[in-house]
Amino acid sequence: MSLREAAIAYAKKNWRVHPLKPRRKDPNSPHGCLDAIADVEKIDSWWSKHPNDNIGLATGHNFFVIDIDPGGEQWFESNDLPETIQERTVRGGRHLVYALPPNVTIPNSVGSLAPGVDTRGVGGERARLQKAFRETDER
Repeated sequence: MSLREAAIAYAKKNWRVHPLKPRRKDPNSPHGCLDAIADVEKIDSWWSKHPNDNIGLATGHNFFVIDIDPGGEQWFESNDLPETIQERTVRGGRHLVYALPPNVTIPNSVGSLAPGVDTRGVGGERARLQKAFRETDER
């Protein structure tokens, strides 16, 4: 799946996306995650012109992420978390993606669940690096 196709697929789920610089996590738009949209036509237009841009996903709208760094693996292994989409990160951690229930707000946090375990919610973002597409699996 190309990055353009993936960005469109996220938008069709009503997940807001924005462009990141190719092979990086830096925004390739003036306001980063604040520029995130779910407009398929605009997303198609952007990635048609910039096919190598990575995908940034604005968290906290329809989903949130538990971001587990390698140092947080013990927390992950000792908790019986619901099954979900999970991705291995470039640095050996993992992202767990969960649907956000209606009328629930999840904030961003750093280490509040456990050392090495962060949350990405309202105002946060998650990079979809090219490598991550090959490493998606289910828990």
